Amino acid sequence: MQSTTSIKAQFNGQFRRFALESNSFDALAATIRSIFTISEALEVRVRYLDDEGDEITISSDAELSSAQTASGCLKISVVALQKEIKQINNAPTSVAIVAEEKEPQVESAIKPRGSKIPDFVREIIKQKKANKAEKPVKAAKPQKSIDNDEKPNRSVHRVRLVAPRDAPDCEEFATNVLFTKSWKLRNVGALPWSTEFKLIKVQKDIGAMSQVDAVPITREVAPNEEYEVNVPMRAPNQPGTYESLWRMTDNEGKKFGPRLICKINVVAEQPDQPSEEEEEFVSTSVASFDRKQLALARKQAREERLKKYEAQVAELKELGYKPNNQYLRLLADFDGDVKRVIAFMAQKKAQAKS
Repeated sequence: MQSTTSIKAQFNGQFRRFALESNSFDALAATIRSIFTISEALEVRVRYLDDEGDEITISSDAELSSAQTASGCLKISVVALQKEIKQINNAPTSVAIVAEEKEPQVESAIKPRGSKIPDFVREIIKQKKANKAEKPVKAAKPQKSIDNDEKPNRSVHRVRLVAPRDAPDCEEFATNVLFTKSWKLRNVGALPWSTEFKLIKVQKDIGAMSQVDAVPITREVAPNEEYEVNVPMRAPNQPGTYESLWRMTDNEGKKFGPRLICKINVVAEQPDQPSEEEEEFVSTSVASFDRKQLALARKQAREERLKKYEAQVAELKELGYKPNNQYLRLLADFDGDVKRVIAFMAQKKAQAKS
């Protein structure tokens, strides 16, 4: 299917932007020659940077299609080189053949006056040859062994993060709460993923947030297909900010793609403080209620607030907040003004950090 791609090309310090309405590499090369006035005698080479910062050469329709998939605006660099002249087997005999360069001999360097080389010169030449023959040959350097800590070869597979799913970054959790972190990924490479592929933890997370060290891919993922991977996690038992880093690995254990980050804030649960309405109610009726009745009264008051500010609670959830009793009390104090509640909580967090 033909598609239009926005191209930003750079050649010899000049930049041009144009739209390519084709998936043909020949059409791309012809357009580049036209806008930069490149001679047909020169070979056009096109390169771009992929998601991992590697410089990739485009020389075919398939590679151009992969590059178009990798980015909305394709940024390329153009190099024009002299075309190689292939050697013809039936070359004319008049073509000069360059002889292999050899080490100059002492005989050619010395020009005796007569046609005969003096005896003392012959002895010097003979002695130099003998010294050269006796010179010990240097042993070949042993090949450096590849340590396990050295960086392995790059994988040929590619992945792009479409969107983080559950547990958005810096979401607040109470201590020891179980949750699931999900990422939606897309196979932007030319090869499929098998069930031997895994998402692995690449950095030890403080507080042991993740419940596993690796999550296998459960089905084959074809090129340009999306797949959602889920990692079970638990919030640490101490308040603070925590993060866990993950990457994809192929069937040979080579890592590829960007690092996937799970970052959360763990907060200590605060005991519910009665509102002014609850304090007034308790002060007038404390003599006639026991603890069970008091808990029931608080529950009823909370349900009434939930019902009264149902729309505001829904708005807070859409904005990424997790409304609790504190948010409900602030909604009651600010007469349902969501912006004032958010500003108050942000100011409170900033004061706590300082």
